[in-house]
Amino acid sequence: MNSNPDHGPAAEAAAHWQGRRTLVTGASGFVGANLVRRLLALGANVHILLRHSSPTWRLTDCLQRLTVHTADLADAASLSAAFEQSRPQAIFHLATARGGGASQRLGYINTSILGTAHLIEALRSRAPEARLVAAGSSLEYAPSNGPISEDHPLLPDTLHGAVKASASLLLRHAAQSDGLSISQLRLFHIYGPWESGHRFLPTAIRLGLAGQPIPLAAGQSRRDWVHVDDVVSALLAAAAPQAPAGIFNIGSGIEHGNDAVLDTLEALLQRPLSRLPDAMAARPTDQAHRYADIGLARRQLGWQPRLDLAHGLQDTLAWLHRFPAAWDSEHGAAPLAQ
Repeated sequence: MNSNPDHGPAAEAAAHWQGRRTLVTGASGFVGANLVRRLLALGANVHILLRHSSPTWRLTDCLQRLTVHTADLADAASLSAAFEQSRPQAIFHLATARGGGASQRLGYINTSILGTAHLIEALRSRAPEARLVAAGSSLEYAPSNGPISEDHPLLPDTLHGAVKASASLLLRHAAQSDGLSISQLRLFHIYGPWESGHRFLPTAIRLGLAGQPIPLAAGQSRRDWVHVDDVVSALLAAAAPQAPAGIFNIGSGIEHGNDAVLDTLEALLQRPLSRLPDAMAARPTDQAHRYADIGLARRQLGWQPRLDLAHGLQDTLAWLHRFPAAWDSEHGAAPLAQ
C-alpha cells in the first residue's frame, strides 16, 4: 500500500468542486466533519443539515463557512425545504444515530430508515439529476473468514447493521425503479481525526499518554482499519461525474487485531503500553475476521487507500497535538474501549 499521506486538491479534480453546491447530512459527525473540511478546501459551496440537538464541536473552526439548514431527516417537510433552499448538485448522506435505550433505538431507526425514505423522496422531487453518495457499513454483511466482496450476503447481527442494510435496500430500489444516481459506500473500520472519544483508538491514546492500562475485549477480533482521509477520498471519487453508480466496499483490504494496533501505537509513542487482556466481554461485532475486498472500488472509482496503519496513526497523533481538547470529557470521551 502506498503510504504517501498527500491528499492534495488535484487528486479530487478541484475544478469539479469549485463552487459546486453540495449538501451533507451527518456533517457534525466523525466522517462528516472530515468531508466538510475537504469540500471547503476544494472550493465547494457546502450546505449541511443539522438537527437542533446536533453537537457542533467538530465544526467550531469552520462552521461560519458553511450554510446550515436546521432539519431532521425524520421530518419530510423540513428536509424538503432544505433541498429547495440548497438546490444541491451532489448529496452526501452520512447521518446516523446511535443509542442504547428504547427511545434512542427508535430514534435511530427513524433516522436511518424513515430518514432515508424521506431523503429519496426529496432527491426524486427536488434534485433528480444530483448524485447521492450514501455511507453504509461493513456490519451489513454476514460474518466471513475471508475478504468480503460486494456480493457477500447481507446478514447483520447488530442493530446498526440491520438499519444500514434496510436503508441500503431502499436506496438500491430507488436507483433501479426511478433511475436516480445513487452510490453506496460500505465503510469498514474508520479511524482518525475527529473520531468519537469513547472508541478504542482514542481511548488507547488517552490512556497510553497517561500511563494507564488499556482494557481489551476477550477473544481475538480483527478489523479492517481505514483512515478517515481515505474514506473522504472515496466519497469524493464516488461523486465524480465520470464515476459509475453502484455499491462499493471501502477499507484497507488488510485486517489488524487490537494488539497489532497497540504495537504500532507503542512504536510511534516510543513508550510501552500497559494492557488489560479480557477486561471486557466480546461483542457481536468482535469477529475473528472482517476485512474488505476493495477491488471493485479500485477498478471502477480509481480509488485506493493511501495511508497504511502506521502513517494513519501518526497523522491522528499529529491532529491531536493541534486539537488537544478534542477528546476531553466535555465532548463525550469516556473510559470505555471498543
